[in-house]
Amino acid sequence: MPSHLGVDVGGTFTDLAYVDADQQIRVVKSPTTPSDYPLGIENCIDLLAEVLQTPPGEILGSCTQFIHGSTVVTNAVVEGRVAKVGLLVTAGFRDILTLREGGKADPYNLKEHYPQPYIPRYLTLPVTERINSEGGIEIPMDEVQVLDVLRTLIETYEVEAVAVCLLWSIANPQHEVRIKEIAAQHWPALALRRIQSFGSTGGQSPLLSRPRCGLSRASTSATSTHGSGERATRGRCTWSPLPVPSSQRARLVIGGWR
Repeated sequence: MPSHLGVDVGGTFTDLAYVDADQQIRVVKSPTTPSDYPLGIENCIDLLAEVLQTPPGEILGSCTQFIHGSTVVTNAVVEGRVAKVGLLVTAGFRDILTLREGGKADPYNLKEHYPQPYIPRYLTLPVTERINSEGGIEIPMDEVQVLDVLRTLIETYEVEAVAVCLLWSIANPQHEVRIKEIAAQHWPALALRRIQSFGSTGGQSPLLSRPRCGLSRASTSATSTHGSGERATRGRCTWSPLPVPSSQRARLVIGGWR
């Protein structure tokens, strides 16, 4: 009979809810396994199998919907357990995080304290380039400088991830694409991921939203990717791929603010 499974991977416990064909709900809980998050899910399925007195393979075989949620990344950001990340910006915009446009819940409340910048200023480095709002190249990118900046962040400051957010890249990503190519050429072991249009909206989005989204994505990538998407059978049942990508040591996350 068709059934549904829903799982929430939290910082301490992993919770699993099972809804059978008669709409009866059963909930089981198991400690979260930070070194391999899918393992905590498997443990929950084993517990459910004991409650239902049904083999795990039969439970999964009858499942027509598997819903996955997690607070792992949220917890990491709140607690500051994130990777050391660097930020590349268009020359003239190095202080975008410290100026904190839109950084408060109410930017017009002068008595409200500003939050700390997501990363320190020394890890925010400018590169010479400029694209206008129509996508035209006003200033060609200085590729020699880009290489020096990447080397400084990766080799000198030993960042674990790099976010690249150039002005008006949403209109023309050419410079960001080229930065990815330069990084891949000189640091081939670095896992690269290009993320487009952070905080994209139909109109002019806040200037800070894109680098802020890019930084949070870059700094939490390792946190959210523990475990393998392909699970072993382990002699019990065939596990379908879980929505958890395989771990990678570092990432180059590229986006742009508008």
